[in-house]
Amino acid sequence: MQSRWKRSFLFCFLLLFTVGCMKSVNMPRISFLPFVDRYKADIRWTEYGIPHIVADDYGSLAFGLGYACASQNLLILADQFLKVRSERARYFGAGEQDRHINSDFAYKSLNLYKIAQDSFGDLPTDVKNLLRGYAAGYNKYLREHPSPDIPEGFPDNGWIKEINEIDVMAYGLNLGQIASSYKFVDAIALAQPPLIGDILTLADDPQIHGSLPASNGWAIGKRKSKNGQGLLMANPHYPWDGELRFYEAQMTIPGEYNVSGVCLLGTPIIGLGFNENLAWTHTVSSAHRFTLYRLTLVEGDPTSYLYEGLPKKMEEETFVIKVLNDDGKLEERERTLYRTHYGPLVQSVGIAWDTELAFTIRDANVANVGLFEQWLAMGKAKNRYQLLEALQKVQGIPWVNTIYVDADGVAGYIDSSPVPNLSEASTSAFQKAVEIDPHLHYMWQRGIVILDGSRSDTEWIDEGTRIKGVVPFDRAPKLERTDFTQNCNGTPWLTNPYQPIEGYPLLYGPEKEAQSLRTRSSLSYLLDSRKHAIGDERGRFSMDDLWTIIFENRSYTADLLLDDLIEKIETQPSQQLANGKYLDLTPALEVLKSWDHKFSTESKGAHVFREFVSSFRAGKRFLQEDLFWIPFSVEDPLHTPRGLGSPQANGEDLVRKSFAEAVDRVERAGLPVYASLGDVQYVRRGEEEIPLAGGDEFDGVLNIACFSDLGRGSTALPVTEPYKVLNPVSGLGMEGYLVNYGTSYLMTVEYGPNGPNARAVLAYSQSSDPNHPNFNDQISLITQGNWREVLQSEEQILADPKLRLQTVSGS
Repeated sequence: MQSRWKRSFLFCFLLLFTVGCMKSVNMPRISFLPFVDRYKADIRWTEYGIPHIVADDYGSLAFGLGYACASQNLLILADQFLKVRSERARYFGAGEQDRHINSDFAYKSLNLYKIAQDSFGDLPTDVKNLLRGYAAGYNKYLREHPSPDIPEGFPDNGWIKEINEIDVMAYGLNLGQIASSYKFVDAIALAQPPLIGDILTLADDPQIHGSLPASNGWAIGKRKSKNGQGLLMANPHYPWDGELRFYEAQMTIPGEYNVSGVCLLGTPIIGLGFNENLAWTHTVSSAHRFTLYRLTLVEGDPTSYLYEGLPKKMEEETFVIKVLNDDGKLEERERTLYRTHYGPLVQSVGIAWDTELAFTIRDANVANVGLFEQWLAMGKAKNRYQLLEALQKVQGIPWVNTIYVDADGVAGYIDSSPVPNLSEASTSAFQKAVEIDPHLHYMWQRGIVILDGSRSDTEWIDEGTRIKGVVPFDRAPKLERTDFTQNCNGTPWLTNPYQPIEGYPLLYGPEKEAQSLRTRSSLSYLLDSRKHAIGDERGRFSMDDLWTIIFENRSYTADLLLDDLIEKIETQPSQQLANGKYLDLTPALEVLKSWDHKFSTESKGAHVFREFVSSFRAGKRFLQEDLFWIPFSVEDPLHTPRGLGSPQANGEDLVRKSFAEAVDRVERAGLPVYASLGDVQYVRRGEEEIPLAGGDEFDGVLNIACFSDLGRGSTALPVTEPYKVLNPVSGLGMEGYLVNYGTSYLMTVEYGPNGPNARAVLAYSQSSDPNHPNFNDQISLITQGNWREVLQSEEQILADPKLRLQTVSGS
């Protein structure tokens, strides 16, 4: 910083001196351009394309990150900036079923760009500089590479263009709404009054995109770590396609800020990582960040609703976008969209707008402009007290839990995301309504809260929080311990079973209910590591142990059910299918008898068990209750439900029926029942298909690998497409199981006497460009259950044999 100050001072002195001399000799007036760029960053590129960025200030630091991200992921970023500007249809045309048109209108209605413009001036100076610097770095790369390779079928008409700080902030707001309005984009764009909607015939019923990213997060305290200090495992499960990709970097301002980890593409600061004293990860929270309101409409006027017995008119606004037609000309399109005092109207399956009822959404993260400020403050924290202080002050975490550990070995958990603050009376009324109203019950099971929009007592209660109407920080569920905290997307209740978290508001998720198979698997390792022959005799872990646990790929579901399943099928190893065909189940049965209960690439028979279990899914993370012999007990939540039950339908044993159908599907897909998982499950990277271990939520493994609609994200660019799918529940297709989602970034951090030691792997690598050298260079690590060291010190970085030095600067 001092050297830059001296350079700037010298420049100003010489400029003034020269101007003075010019006046004395009456020289002609000329223009002077500054020779010192506004931003300058040193990027040390190490193996696998990891940028280690060093700068003197936050603007320059983000400049380096924006440049680096653009160099490896330009097209994804360019498309997302178009999206939040509502300009996709302008450059890409209407899209299939008006996809781009609907996206543009929805983002006009969400108003992200205006919110970013209006709130930018109130941001802290460091955050403003991050946003400006990131945009400048992105633009710097684009100017140096003005003709990037464009995917086949996409126009070369200027859609990849320069951005500014408002673009970056608007995109950050969009990421903040992943668990709320992001899911309702189509439902917002197509919400029309019934008479207009009947005429428009815009598209098929818009769907609510129900999938969310998932994750495992462990913080191991000094009583559970072998070296008596802190140990962290971060294992987010995000898409391998689309915009929701992680990007790894180290960002350093000497003496002030030094954080390693990952950011989501398009964000100017590390969001998940570690510094010298503190490591943290995030898991998607079970809490609700939005509520829907069911409106009772005024008779004869579908754009007015009753509120406290009085009619209230909806706000309407007509938006205009430009659409590129097939003849290459631009055409203006208009659409009127509607809002209530809660938020925009939505229309989808189960939430239709008719002449009597309509639905509107209130989203806590619409007003959450603190995301980047939050992550910056977390990275600056020197201990857990400063971390919690930052979470309380900024209140900018959007939709995730935070699991953290410090160098001293204190592990913590908190869900500080913005959760609607309902009164006790409103909560109680909602719970009773869910019990008697099938529609409300169904939507609640899908993770959607619907309140009565005609009453003021269902409004969120404002208690002076930064985001109005959310639960205050002091009532957020939180826990610190010296053994462990963990979360695998379950509710806060059993973060640590030795000290259950209780008494938190309902909208964080219910207490004292059955846990997901993945959560139970996680707790099985943490509470009984000796059963798994992992850790030492005192049940303590090292970093090596954490990698072993994740890549063991053991199926908790198989441990619960397989022995009983084999015993039942053995008594009658043939079954008649619905088409009258008799199927011999003996070959499949013999394979399962020797199966190792794992979803490793060499495991034989795992796919047969998966197909069987897929018949009993109930919701996003649970199996049907009647599949189990012993039901869930709140007195024994870690071991129930368990044992194979005898579900029946029309007098037919559903276990036998489902097992036979599973075997039949496998055979119809052309897959041997004795196949190894690596022969039937794969990820497609460019033209290459690579065997991959791991399972889905219902397989009960920690290492997730599956196909998900979320894997498509909201990108307009090409994404992985499955072959003919036979079983959409399990993802089984005619060539096996295609993976586009799962373990994306896996990082462990272990504190010791010399500071943090870390390992990581970014499954899909740093670049989304198939022609980039860092497109596919980490996939071999993830397929072999391996890792790479996270280089942090100057000595480590400079010793890297693939080191490449680059200085970038600009204005």
